[in-house]
Amino acid sequence: MKIAIVGCGKLGSAIAKILTKEYEILAIRRDPSKIEFECEKSSDVSDAKKCDFIILTLKPQDFRKIIKKDEFKDKIVISFMAGVSVEELKKVSKKVVRAMTTLAVEYGESFVTFYCDGLSPDEEELIIKILKKLGEPIRAEEEIVDVSTAFASSIAFISELIEALIFAGVRQGIKRDIAEKLSILTFHSCLKLVEKYGCKEVVDKVATPAGATVEGLAKLMECKAAWCLQEAFCSAAKKFKKS
Repeated sequence: MKIAIVGCGKLGSAIAKILTKEYEILAIRRDPSKIEFECEKSSDVSDAKKCDFIILTLKPQDFRKIIKKDEFKDKIVISFMAGVSVEELKKVSKKVVRAMTTLAVEYGESFVTFYCDGLSPDEEELIIKILKKLGEPIRAEEEIVDVSTAFASSIAFISELIEALIFAGVRQGIKRDIAEKLSILTFHSCLKLVEKYGCKEVVDKVATPAGATVEGLAKLMECKAAWCLQEAFCSAAKKFKKS
């Protein structure tokens, strides 16, 4: 099975790297010399027609400029482009999948929300098989796929939180390399606990009455940290909808 990935930037390259382990990949971008992994390469979008499936990871404005009407009308097109609706994709192909994921697909450790239109049940099974290589497929309505784009952005928000925790450790006299290791391990262990108990119960287990954790939580409430994170998420979602 051969898969074309059109627009091999950061996300396209991450997807390609994991899929090359099982599928034949054709990576297409304006300057193929910038593709840093082993696969067939091209700068010609029309070469994608030779493949069984076509994955689009272009910027929306580039998609509208480069891809012509009915360009891939007999092919299954999987779009990871934020802000490009199924209605718009149907001008390019009769069989489309809108999907969203994160850069963690490179390790097969991401969510993959997806919505299919015009595919047969057998074709949908093939798509799910491909998406499982990227992480955990989650079938959803198109509107949810839109909003899940902001969860992809949240990797940057969470990275900022980890960086803040590292700096807090440095402020307390801990060397940066040790503070970084402690911060990353704290996030790893937190995820394990949340998966098992849920967020609220983890807070209850860690925060004892009149203890240090409660004081820290009170400061977060005072600074409206949770509200700021929600606003960042909603701002990203709003921006994607305008794309």
